[in-house]
Amino acid sequence: MDLVILSDQDLPRILPLARQLNPAIDDETLLARVREMFGYVHYRCFGFRGDGRIVGIGGGWITTRLYSGRQLELDHVVIDESERGNGLGAAFLSRIEEWARQEGAVTCELNAYVTNARAHRFYFEHSYSVMGFHYQKR
Repeated sequence: MDLVILSDQDLPRILPLARQLNPAIDDETLLARVREMFGYVHYRCFGFRGDGRIVGIGGGWITTRLYSGRQLELDHVVIDESERGNGLGAAFLSRIEEWARQEGAVTCELNAYVTNARAHRFYFEHSYSVMGFHYQKR
Protein backbone atom coordinates (compact mmCIF):
# COMPACT_ATOMS: atom_id res chain seq x y z
CA MET A 1 0.00 0.00 0.00
CA ASP A 2 1.25 3.45 -0.91
CA LEU A 3 0.50 6.91 0.43
CA VAL A 4 -0.34 9.24 -2.44
CA ILE A 5 -1.27 12.92 -2.53
CA LEU A 6 -4.57 13.24 -4.37
CA SER A 7 -5.80 16.20 -6.39
CA ASP A 8 -9.18 17.47 -7.49
CA GLN A 9 -8.74 15.20 -10.53
CA ASP A 10 -9.28 12.30 -8.11
CA LEU A 11 -12.74 13.45 -6.97
CA PRO A 12 -14.51 10.38 -8.41
CA ARG A 13 -12.31 8.19 -6.17
CA ILE A 14 -12.50 10.49 -3.13
CA LEU A 15 -16.25 11.06 -2.92
CA PRO A 16 -17.39 7.46 -2.30
CA LEU A 17 -15.11 7.27 0.73
CA ALA A 18 -16.10 10.73 1.93
CA ARG A 19 -19.72 9.56 1.64
CA GLN A 20 -19.00 6.63 4.00
CA LEU A 21 -17.83 9.06 6.67
CA ASN A 22 -20.59 11.63 6.04
CA PRO A 23 -23.75 9.78 4.94
CA ALA A 24 -26.08 12.59 6.05
CA ILE A 25 -24.52 15.17 3.70
CA ASP A 26 -25.96 15.27 0.18
CA ASP A 27 -23.63 14.62 -2.77
CA GLU A 28 -23.78 18.16 -4.13
CA THR A 29 -22.76 19.70 -0.81
CA LEU A 30 -20.03 17.12 -0.24
CA LEU A 31 -18.59 17.72 -3.70
CA ALA A 32 -18.65 21.51 -3.23
CA ARG A 33 -16.87 21.23 0.13
CA VAL A 34 -14.15 18.92 -1.18
CA ARG A 35 -13.56 21.22 -4.17
CA GLU A 36 -13.27 24.21 -1.86
CA MET A 37 -10.75 22.41 0.36
CA PHE A 38 -8.54 21.76 -2.67
CA GLY A 39 -8.41 25.53 -3.14
CA TYR A 40 -6.65 26.05 0.21
CA VAL A 41 -2.91 26.35 -0.24
CA HIS A 42 -2.00 24.26 2.83
CA TYR A 43 -4.55 21.48 2.27
CA ARG A 44 -3.41 18.01 1.27
CA CYS A 45 -5.66 15.09 0.46
CA PHE A 46 -4.01 11.77 1.24
CA GLY A 47 -4.94 8.56 -0.47
CA PHE A 48 -3.99 5.03 0.50
CA ARG A 49 -3.59 3.05 -2.68
CA GLY A 50 -3.29 -0.66 -3.25
CA ASP A 51 -3.87 -2.76 -6.34
CA GLY A 52 -4.59 0.38 -8.35
CA ARG A 53 -7.47 1.58 -6.19
CA ILE A 54 -7.87 4.02 -3.33
CA VAL A 55 -8.87 2.18 -0.13
CA GLY A 56 -8.52 5.14 2.23
CA ILE A 57 -8.56 8.91 2.25
CA GLY A 58 -7.72 11.62 4.70
CA GLY A 59 -7.13 15.32 4.52
CA GLY A 60 -4.94 17.67 6.43
CA TRP A 61 -3.48 21.08 6.84
CA ILE A 62 -0.01 21.98 8.07
CA THR A 63 -0.44 24.82 10.56
CA THR A 64 1.44 26.34 13.47
CA ARG A 65 -0.30 26.69 16.82
CA LEU A 66 0.91 28.50 19.92
CA TYR A 67 0.40 25.45 22.14
CA SER A 68 1.90 22.80 19.86
CA GLY A 69 4.12 24.36 17.22
CA ARG A 70 4.04 23.10 13.65
CA GLN A 71 1.36 20.44 13.29
CA LEU A 72 -0.62 18.40 10.83
CA GLU A 73 -4.33 18.85 11.53
CA LEU A 74 -5.93 15.66 10.19
CA ASP A 75 -9.50 15.55 8.96
CA HIS A 76 -11.90 13.07 7.36
CA VAL A 77 -9.69 9.99 7.71
CA VAL A 78 -11.53 6.89 6.52
CA ILE A 79 -10.74 3.40 5.27
CA ASP A 80 -13.25 1.78 2.91
CA GLU A 81 -15.83 -0.18 4.90
CA SER A 82 -15.00 -3.33 2.96
CA GLU A 83 -11.32 -3.10 3.97
CA ARG A 84 -11.61 -2.31 7.68
CA GLY A 85 -10.26 -4.56 10.39
CA ASN A 86 -7.15 -5.81 8.61
CA GLY A 87 -4.56 -3.23 9.69
CA LEU A 88 -4.88 -0.80 6.79
CA GLY A 89 -5.92 2.07 9.07
CA ALA A 90 -2.77 1.69 11.17
CA ALA A 91 -0.57 1.52 8.07
CA PHE A 92 -2.30 4.57 6.54
CA LEU A 93 -1.96 6.60 9.73
CA SER A 94 1.71 5.64 10.06
CA ARG A 95 2.47 6.82 6.52
CA ILE A 96 0.60 10.09 7.06
CA GLU A 97 2.54 10.70 10.29
CA GLU A 98 5.82 10.04 8.45
CA TRP A 99 4.80 12.52 5.75
CA ALA A 100 4.03 15.08 8.50
CA ARG A 101 7.48 14.58 10.08
CA GLN A 102 9.10 15.14 6.69
CA GLU A 103 7.11 18.39 6.44
CA GLY A 104 8.49 19.51 9.82
CA ALA A 105 5.37 18.84 11.91
CA VAL A 106 6.01 18.01 15.56
CA THR A 107 2.43 16.92 16.30
CA CYS A 108 -0.55 15.41 14.51
CA GLU A 109 -4.01 16.35 15.73
CA LEU A 110 -7.54 15.43 14.74
CA ASN A 111 -11.16 15.39 15.76
CA ALA A 112 -13.22 12.22 16.03
CA TYR A 113 -16.99 12.25 16.28
CA VAL A 114 -18.15 11.81 19.88
CA THR A 115 -20.30 8.86 18.81
CA ASN A 116 -17.46 7.04 17.02
CA ALA A 117 -16.15 4.78 19.80
CA ARG A 118 -14.30 2.59 17.30
CA ALA A 119 -12.25 5.61 16.16
CA HIS A 120 -11.58 6.58 19.78
CA ARG A 121 -10.13 3.15 20.52
CA PHE A 122 -8.09 3.25 17.32
CA TYR A 123 -6.48 6.61 18.09
CA PHE A 124 -5.80 5.70 21.73
CA GLU A 125 -4.08 2.51 20.49
CA HIS A 126 -1.87 4.71 18.31
CA SER A 127 -0.74 7.01 21.14
CA TYR A 128 -3.16 9.87 20.54
CA SER A 129 -4.60 11.54 23.63
CA VAL A 130 -7.61 13.73 24.25
CA MET A 131 -6.51 17.37 24.49
CA GLY A 132 -9.84 19.14 24.90
CA PHE A 133 -13.32 19.59 23.53
CA HIS A 134 -14.21 20.71 20.04
CA TYR A 135 -17.05 23.24 20.07
CA GLN A 136 -19.30 24.37 17.24
CA LYS A 137 -21.91 27.10 16.95
CA ARG A 138 -24.24 27.50 13.97
